[in-house]
Amino acid sequence: MEPSLYQVMITAHRDLTPQDQILIQEIMKQEVADPKIDIIYFGGAVGGDSFALEAALKFRLLLPKLIVVLPKTIKDQRSD
Repeated sequence: MEPSLYQVMITAHRDLTPQDQILIQEIMKQEVADPKIDIIYFGGAVGGDSFALEAALKFRLLLPKLIVVLPKTIKDQRSD
């Protein structure tokens, strides 16, 4: 029997403190190293979402798969 794989969703707020950034980097380093996680989804907002994605890209090798979820149209996205 194959082990169950997990999917993770990351969302965060826009205003990050230096402590938030350190915590996000530590957590993403652990998440991308976990062999039970096959996909990590990220919100596409500026701030914590994009910072977490950058950290995941920095620390992962080939897996897990990273997916950014965006609003369905450009007009639904914030302009900043």
